[in-house]
Amino acid sequence: MVIFAKTMRMKATNLCPLLLILLLFTACPCAGAQNLLPMPRRVEWARGHFDLHKPYRVANEAGEAARNVYLDPLVQGGKEVGDKVLVIGLLPDAEGPEAYDLRITADSLVVRGAGAEALLRAGQTLAQLRTGDKLPACHIADRPAFGWRGCMIDVSRHFFTPDQLKKQIRLLAAYKINRLHLHLTDAGGWRMQIKRYPLLTKRAAWRTESDWKKWWIDRDRRYMDEGDAGAYGGYYTQDELRDLVRYARDYGMEVVPEIEMPGHSEEVLTVYPAYACRTADGRDSVPASGDFCLGNEDTYAFLQQVLDEVMEVFPSEYIHIGGDEANMTAWRTCPRCQAKLKELGATEVTALQRHMVRRMSDYLQQRGRRLLGWDEIIDDGLGGNTSVMVWRNALHAMRAADKGYDVVMAPASHCYVNCDQDAPDFKTNREGSYLSLQKVYSFNPLDGMTPAQAAHVRGVQACLWTEGVATLERLEDRLYPRLLALAEVGWNDQEKEDYKSFRRRALKEVSHLRAEGVAAFDLAHEKGERKESLRPVRHKAAGAKVTYHKPINRYYPAAGEATLTDGLRGGWHHGDGRWQGFIGGDCLDVTVDLGKVQKVSSVSMDFIQNAGPEIFLPAQWVIEVSADGTNYREVHRRTSTQVNERGLQFHTWTWRGKARARYLRIKASSFGERAWLFTDEIVVR
Repeated sequence: MVIFAKTMRMKATNLCPLLLILLLFTACPCAGAQNLLPMPRRVEWARGHFDLHKPYRVANEAGEAARNVYLDPLVQGGKEVGDKVLVIGLLPDAEGPEAYDLRITADSLVVRGAGAEALLRAGQTLAQLRTGDKLPACHIADRPAFGWRGCMIDVSRHFFTPDQLKKQIRLLAAYKINRLHLHLTDAGGWRMQIKRYPLLTKRAAWRTESDWKKWWIDRDRRYMDEGDAGAYGGYYTQDELRDLVRYARDYGMEVVPEIEMPGHSEEVLTVYPAYACRTADGRDSVPASGDFCLGNEDTYAFLQQVLDEVMEVFPSEYIHIGGDEANMTAWRTCPRCQAKLKELGATEVTALQRHMVRRMSDYLQQRGRRLLGWDEIIDDGLGGNTSVMVWRNALHAMRAADKGYDVVMAPASHCYVNCDQDAPDFKTNREGSYLSLQKVYSFNPLDGMTPAQAAHVRGVQACLWTEGVATLERLEDRLYPRLLALAEVGWNDQEKEDYKSFRRRALKEVSHLRAEGVAAFDLAHEKGERKESLRPVRHKAAGAKVTYHKPINRYYPAAGEATLTDGLRGGWHHGDGRWQGFIGGDCLDVTVDLGKVQKVSSVSMDFIQNAGPEIFLPAQWVIEVSADGTNYREVHRRTSTQVNERGLQFHTWTWRGKARARYLRIKASSFGERAWLFTDEIVVR
C-alpha cells in the first residue's frame, strides 16, 4: 500500500486519449485489500476481482474531474473494446465534497464522487486496494468526518529541503492528509524569501550552531550571514515555494504557511531591530525579548508587507500567524507600547496582542483570506474570519467555539508527534517525552463538547516540532506510523475501529514503508509504556483522602485531589495525566488520612529528573506521622543536590521504619521558583 508516486509531471505520458485519468500511485504488490488506511466508513467485500490488465472500456461521465482517478498507463487495459467497463462519474446527493462511492466487480469498476476532490480520494483508495493488476470486488461508500486533516512540520528549528518535503507530501497524501502546515519562522531561523526585506534570508535564516538545543538552551543564540563558514540554516525562494504548493495541490493537499507574530521573533528583530521595543529611556532596542513592538505603527506596516508576499505565494484559505507564547515583558516598559495601551483605553499588556490579532485578521479578510492562530489568541471580537488551532486542551477549544470561532484540534497530549514513540532511550539522553501510537489513536477531538461546540471543529492536526529532529530519518521516525493513526481519527472519528485492529494494519504498513526506504518507527519491536503504569498498585493509602496544604498546579493537576492515592502510576511523560506537578520552593505539602491508626513500615514516592524542562528531584523530602492529626512526629528527612545533566530519569524515594499512625504529612521542596517536582503516588505499606 505504500504510495510512492512518479511525479505528476509524467501524467500525460502514454495515455489512451479516451482515458481522461492519470497515474495510479505505484502500489506495493504485497499490499492486502484488507489493509486500508484510513479505513473507509463502509466496506463490503465480495468474491472476484477486476483485472486492469485485460481490455476494458472507459465511460467518463465526470469530465475533467476524472483526471483525479489515477490509473497506471502501463497496463494493457483502457481500450475502446472489451466487455469490462470503467465508469467515472459524479455522485448525486453526496454527503460532503470528499464523499465517493466505489463498486468493483469482475466486469465493472464504477467510481463516483462529489467532485474533483472526492474522485481524488477515490483514486487514493483504489491505489491501496490494488494488488498487482487486480482490484478486489467490493463496495465502498466513504466520506471523512472532518474536512481538515493536517500535519505541521517545523522547518525553522531545522531546515528541510523542498525534495524532502515533497517526499512527505507523497506519503501523507496516501493516507488522505489534506493540509501541510509549514512553520516557516521562529527564533531558529526565517525560512521564506521576502523580497522587500532581504536580511530575513541573508542573515536571519542562518545561525551559529546546528544543534538547536545547544544553541537555544546554552544561549549562544547568534546569527550569521549566508555563505559564512559554519553557518547553519537555509531558506526557500518564492519560486521553490510556489512549486511546492503546485506539487501538493496535485496530491490533494493545501499548504498553509505560518509567519510568527508577535512573539518567537528573535531572528527578525536581530536583523531589523527598529521593530523591537525600546527601554524606558526610549533609546536602546530590546530585541532579546522576541516580541515585536506593538506600539510602533511601522511594525504593522512591516508585518502586512510580509503577509502580502506570503499571500502572493500561498493561495491557501488560511494564513497562520502564530500568536502563542508572547513574552510581553518589554511591552510593560516600552514607551510606545504604553502609549498604545493608553490609546486603546486598556491597562493590561495582553490588550496589545488582541489589538494586533484583530488588525491582522481584518487585513487578511480584506484580501479574501482567513487568520489562523494558536489558542492564545482566543478573545472577544477577533472577527468572523478568525480560526483557532488548539495546542493545549479541549477547554480552550470549547472556549473558542463558544465565542463563535472555528477550531482545529492539535492538543499536545495526543498530536505532538515530536515526542518519542516508545520508551525513552536513556543511553542517548533523550528528553523523555512520550506519545504512543495507541494514545494518538485514542484521540477523541469532540470529547466533552456540546453539539454546538462540536459544530465548530473543522478537523485535527499532528504537529512535528523539530528542536530535536535534525535529519530526515528522525523526522520520518517521528511521523510514521503515528500519522496513520491521526489520519484515521480525522477520517472516521467516532466510527474508527478498535486499536488492536488498527495496530494490525499499522504493522503491515510500517513493514511496507521501511521496505520502501521510509525511516518509520519499527512498531514490531515496540517496548511500550512504563511498566509501573500498566496496572494499579495496591497499598494501605489506596483511596485515602489527601488534604493539600498548597494549591494544586493548574497546568499539571492530573486527577486532582485523588491523584496521589488513586493507585495509578505515571508513564514515561510528565504530561500524561497521572503525574502531578508542583513548582517553586516549598511546593508540595499534603496530609494523607489512612482512616484509622495502624502500623506503617514504609512510605515511597516516585519522582522525575529531567533537567531540560527544569524537572528535578526534591531538594528536601520530609515525612511526619500522627495519630490524632494535631501532634506530628518527624520520622524521615532526605535532601539532595541539583543535577543538571540532560536526560530522563525516574527515582523512587523510600522511608522504611516502624510507626503507628493515622495521618501522614509529606512535604517536599524544589530547587527554586522555576524548578518543577513531579510525583504520581504515595505508596504506604
